[in-house]
Amino acid sequence: MAKKQAEPQLPQSPEVERSILGGLLIDPSAMEAVMTVLEPSDFSSETNRRIFEAMIRLHEARVPLDHLRLAEELNRSGHLQLVGGYGGLVALDEGLPRMTNLESWAKVVRQKSLLRRSMFNFQNLIEQCGRPDADIAKVQKGALAVADLLSETSNGTGLLPVETILQELPNGLETFTDSASKSMVPSGFHSVDRLTGGFQPGDLILIGARPAAGKTSFVLNIAQHVAMNYSYPVAIFSLEMSRESLLARMACSISKVNQHSLRTGAVGEEERKRFVYAMNRLALAPIYIDDTPNCSLTEMRVKLSRMLRSSPPRLVVVDYLQLMAGSSHARYENQQVEVNRIANGLKTMAKELAVPVLACSQLSRAPELRKGDPRPKLSDLRDSGGLEQAADVVLFIFREEMYKQSREDLRGVAEIIVAKQRNGPTGTAKLLFLHGSTQFVNRVDDEPPPDWSKQHEEGN
Repeated sequence: MAKKQAEPQLPQSPEVERSILGGLLIDPSAMEAVMTVLEPSDFSSETNRRIFEAMIRLHEARVPLDHLRLAEELNRSGHLQLVGGYGGLVALDEGLPRMTNLESWAKVVRQKSLLRRSMFNFQNLIEQCGRPDADIAKVQKGALAVADLLSETSNGTGLLPVETILQELPNGLETFTDSASKSMVPSGFHSVDRLTGGFQPGDLILIGARPAAGKTSFVLNIAQHVAMNYSYPVAIFSLEMSRESLLARMACSISKVNQHSLRTGAVGEEERKRFVYAMNRLALAPIYIDDTPNCSLTEMRVKLSRMLRSSPPRLVVVDYLQLMAGSSHARYENQQVEVNRIANGLKTMAKELAVPVLACSQLSRAPELRKGDPRPKLSDLRDSGGLEQAADVVLFIFREEMYKQSREDLRGVAEIIVAKQRNGPTGTAKLLFLHGSTQFVNRVDDEPPPDWSKQHEEGN
């Protein structure tokens, strides 16, 4: 007779939880470190959860943490009896030595919490799979949510000496001295590349602009340049436009066919031939498009991991950041915090894949309401703060003709403002914008950077 399988135990560490709470009473200065790891819902018992909530309230109110003040706060919230009264609080640190590694113990509790949530989610997935009307798409999304949850556990390398870091570099010191020719990805816009030195692997580049300024056109122009002129695989996540619309826009850009004429069927035979030729060229280019709406970070990682096996991407484009789905286990109270989390996730993804990630971002209405110069500023990034911090490079698209439509001399004039560059200068690049084909192009007098083509050819 088969031996009955033991029931799985719920992952929890109530003793460690109480030791952390007692340790905080002994050393309240550790509150900040513990709060960066834990939140109240990570505690397995309601008693410990209520105590930690009270500690957080005292900390945020800048009230010194001790047994008496903690008891008063719990009494105010109606939970003092639940935790065993004042005696229950005294027992927390009774006989407990001063702990110098509370943060590491907090990570143990956090991991147990993640395992509990994953366990509940897996049980829910099993129930969904057993239903007659089971939806595979919903099950897949649930599985990705669990993967997203578990991805929080970081396995960083820790502190390393410089000697070890240099030894681990695949190309030694050439990683730094020849980085421009061997690893950078050119935008195709000479004045932009002169300022940025091309897009570097691991960088998050934010492209910000007001609606209709050309965010999508700009990143698509870069994507098609990288894929068609250098044969570098490019992954495009379009959360707003369909893949058919993206292809039509890229083909119009290449063939110089007016988009409006194409949509209304008012194209001549010559234009139609140019458009078909452009589409055939695109078919041969290593461009991969995903137009899944509300795509999450985890879904992007999974899809890019699949792509890595056959055609490792050299550039990833996200259009646009604010349309990405938030975490299914989000613990955040507002959109700004969630967008910041997504931006940090994109930066982490860029580092993990060692590719530049171009992400379009909305701007607030501040430039239009501002008196004087309407050029975008870093503070104009919608849900900014965390966005600016996460990005290595921030580029703004500014077309003055949008604000001064009567000025014929401004028509087609575009500025790419390098508002932030972690490892380089800021400044402004000048381009031209072709309205009919919604395409950015170099100015006639704009030469490529010195030896740019030669350097890049050597890096292939």
